[in-house]
Amino acid sequence: MRKVIQLGLNDIRLTLKDRQSIIWMMLLPFFLMWLFSNMHFGGGSGANQVSLSLVDHDGGWLARAFVEELKDEQISMHEFHPDSLALVEQRVRTLHIPAGFTEGALAGEQQTLELQKEPDTSSDYSMAAEVHIIRTVVRSVSRLVEMDKNAMLGGEDPGASFIAMAKREPLVSLNVSSAGIGQALPSGKEQSIPGILVMSVLMMTVIYGGVFL
Repeated sequence: MRKVIQLGLNDIRLTLKDRQSIIWMMLLPFFLMWLFSNMHFGGGSGANQVSLSLVDHDGGWLARAFVEELKDEQISMHEFHPDSLALVEQRVRTLHIPAGFTEGALAGEQQTLELQKEPDTSSDYSMAAEVHIIRTVVRSVSRLVEMDKNAMLGGEDPGASFIAMAKREPLVSLNVSSAGIGQALPSGKEQSIPGILVMSVLMMTVIYGGVFL
C-alpha cells in the first residue's frame, strides 16, 4: 500500500511540473463543458420551427383561408408571389397551391397540392411539414362539408364563415400527461458537466498515467 501511495504522489509531482497539464486537465474540461452545454441538438426540449415556403397560384377565398389554416407556431412560413425571384434563393421546401383551386374544390373536382423539396432538405422536417399539410387538408375539407350541409357556401362571404369555424373551440380535446414515475433525459448543462467531467478524469488518468510509466 505504501508503494502505491508513493507512485500516486510521484504522479502528482510530475503532473504539477508539466505546464501543459494545466491546459489539458483544467482549462480544456471547462471549455468543453461550456461548449457542449450551449449547443442545441434535436433531442433537446426546445422545439425547432419547420421552414415552409408557399406560393398561391389561385388567390381565391378558399386558397387564402387554407393559407391561414396552415399558419402555426411550429411552422416558419414565408409566402411568395409566383414570379418572385426570392423564391429561388430562399426556399427550402415549397408548397404550391394550383390555379383554380377554389373554383375546382367547390365544384367537387380533385385538387393536387405540390410540395417541392430541395435535395439537401432534412427528411425529418419535410415529413413534419407533410403531416401538417395533410392535417390542414383534412380540417379544411371537413369545414367545407359542414358549410355545404348548412348552405353556407353560397353566402356573401364564405371565407369569413370558414375562418369563423376555424376559431371555434374543438368538440374533442386531447390532454397529454406523464404516466407513472419517470425522469426526463438530461440536456444542456445537466448533461455536459457530469459527462465531460467523467470523460476528462478517465482520459487524463489513462494518458498521463501511461506517459509517466
